[in-house]
Amino acid sequence: MESELFVGLDVHKKSVVATVLDREGNRVDQSSFGSRDSELIGYLDGFPGRKHVVLEACNVWEHFYDAATSTDAEVTLAHPYRVRLISEAS
Repeated sequence: MESELFVGLDVHKKSVVATVLDREGNRVDQSSFGSRDSELIGYLDGFPGRKHVVLEACNVWEHFYDAATSTDAEVTLAHPYRVRLISEAS
């Protein structure tokens, strides 16, 4: 069976914090890197199998979205207000 990973991206203008979880919710990795497309692509390509990426819509989301989809990852764009509501309810 092909591995499946879930990647949450906290994107900022100059940096990204990525957290990777497996199907059972165990943390596989957490890393920080720069905001260049090549850094995100290299990071995602470093993990085997199918990847689901979530990032919050912000003023710089488009190039992160394009970079992630170029690795064949399934990318979901999260609404900032709804993410905040979920976070506060947890």
